[in-house]
Amino acid sequence: MIEFTALSQNDLLWGIALSSLAGARLAFALVWERGPRDVLTKVRERVGIEHEDGYPVVSPDTFLGQVFSCPRCLSVWTSFGMLVLWILAASWPGWVWWLAIPVGGFATAQIAAMIGEGKR
Repeated sequence: MIEFTALSQNDLLWGIALSSLAGARLAFALVWERGPRDVLTKVRERVGIEHEDGYPVVSPDTFLGQVFSCPRCLSVWTSFGMLVLWILAASWPGWVWWLAIPVGGFATAQIAAMIGEGKR
């Protein structure tokens, strides 16, 4: 049984900030990247998005098709999911926190990519 503990305001603010970064990175990957063994391409194909050389070219006029073709739109949903996981994680044992390491790596890579695009 899961026991929920109250998060402090500081923990919640960190959760919101990190969830936003992680959600933005995940959304960017789901919309534009192919992923290992084209797994992200297959996810987009399930939603109905057509691809050319593994990259999206045509999206259907459906809710999921539109959301999966817009990183900003999808980031709303992925960031919310990350925040829910952050809140639930407050009651998880310490060994589960190793999952935060890849999320931090993704967020850092996203920030670096955005900074790199701004210099061009």
